[in-house]
Amino acid sequence: MGDAVEVDVQALREDILRHCIYPTHIDAVQKSGQEVSFTPEQWNGLETIDRDQIRSWTRRFEPWAYSTVLRHLDTVRDEHEQSGKAVAPEELLFAMNAAYMESAENPQPGMLRIPLVTARDMLANSDAAVFRLLPEGAKQLSPLDAMQGRGGLWYQQYREFAIRREDASGLDRWANRIVEAAVKPAPERDTEKSNAREER
Repeated sequence: MGDAVEVDVQALREDILRHCIYPTHIDAVQKSGQEVSFTPEQWNGLETIDRDQIRSWTRRFEPWAYSTVLRHLDTVRDEHEQSGKAVAPEELLFAMNAAYMESAENPQPGMLRIPLVTARDMLANSDAAVFRLLPEGAKQLSPLDAMQGRGGLWYQQYREFAIRREDASGLDRWANRIVEAAVKPAPERDTEKSNAREER
């Protein structure tokens, strides 16, 4: 997938390490109101009981540290813009998915491959038609397949799934739902917490 996203992962890792910035010291305010300062080594060596006595802290950097990194990022951005290589999100999705599909046991180049858990969730929520990749071709699954433990999506063989390219919007719906569930606490949990507070 490196060719698809035009990124050499090792080169990117080395670039990040070369342009990391580290604090010179950490200024903190203890719960008593006293202001203290730590070196990074002292800060990392603090015991949990000592950290509990700290109300707030701020990492301090050399004044020029940020500007060096920002200049580097501007250079990277300029080089990318001057290269004239722009990849639309849809193109990137299809290019990356092509590599993912090629590694399937029974690939279907015209489809978008999805993981098992995604397939089950998309089926259960009717996000899109979901297919199992079989040697004889792609077989459409029913929502009931998402509920079955034996013989359903947890089948011992052919645990590879896909959707049609034209159903990519269903994949977006699934992704948005997963993200929303991750960032928003479940209502039941909120209710339990508020009840627990009232009981206290």
